[in-house]
Amino acid sequence: EDDEYFADGLTEEILNSLAQLPELLVTARTSAFQFKGQDLPVQEIAGKLGVDHIVEGSVRRSGDRLRVTTQLIRAEDGFHLWSETYDRQLDDVFAIQDEIAAGIAEALVQTITAQEKEAIRAVPRTHVDAYDYYLRGRQFFKRFHKVDIQHARQMFWQALDIDPNFALAWAGYADCHSFLMMYVDPDPLHAQQADHASRRALELGPNLAEAHASRGLACLVSRKFAMAERAFEKALALNPHLFEAYY
Repeated sequence: EDDEYFADGLTEEILNSLAQLPELLVTARTSAFQFKGQDLPVQEIAGKLGVDHIVEGSVRRSGDRLRVTTQLIRAEDGFHLWSETYDRQLDDVFAIQDEIAAGIAEALVQTITAQEKEAIRAVPRTHVDAYDYYLRGRQFFKRFHKVDIQHARQMFWQALDIDPNFALAWAGYADCHSFLMMYVDPDPLHAQQADHASRRALELGPNLAEAHASRGLACLVSRKFAMAERAFEKALALNPHLFEAYY
């Protein structure tokens, strides 16, 4: 339970990776996660989601060791098309995410181009401790309460303290200030912080959809509406499944 945020983050990154393949229709995170922890037949879950295959698995952490088990199941008959267990050092979490996404993709898609293999790579590499803080920040942010957004901001800043070049953490930090500006405290300082952090995220990750969505939100709270719209459109061009850009 203590590592739920870590398992959720790993799962979401794998889903995001698979969504980059045009041959696969991947259900939204919010739809899939409603079945987390429920002991329902695979066929029933697949029927409610309108999908042909289900990915399920588990994550266990102990010190600097990480064990991830994953299965790809055909809903029609419950057969496993692919399964794997990874028992690695925690530092290997990015390689594990890549290997899981690639294993699932190769089991479902006949041929994968080199460009598609690159597209399903996991999040940009960083120090594993920075990534851990980033995932904690993501979990807090999605709760959408004032205190949680403030906690998320602290987690993203902790990640940046470890890796100042972590573009996704800059994007998350910018989003916290944008949300505080929009829903909690219309202090112009929040807009300034969001502007600075989102610019930094774009500098470090010009091809990250999350960075462009963060920039769009920062422009929105500064009432730069045309710039915001262009940033959101760019985010969706890079990742048509990115919830934040549509939001």
